[in-house]
Amino acid sequence: MGRVNGAGKSESLREYTLQDSEPHLGITYYRLALSNCTAHSVWVPVIAFKLKPEQMIPITQSAEK
Repeated sequence: MGRVNGAGKSESLREYTLQDSEPHLGITYYRLALSNCTAHSVWVPVIAFKLKPEQMIPITQSAEK
């Protein structure tokens, strides 16, 4: 889905976000991999997110003049 570059070496808590630009109705599964500077990765357990129709926000494009 995407990638977020880290801040590098840090001894303080860092928070990162990535938004799903094409969420699907129903259940979507996400999994996060954490990689360090030596390319060693640790996988976080899968999480499930359920999106209901009433949570969808309609987006329309305006016509160009």
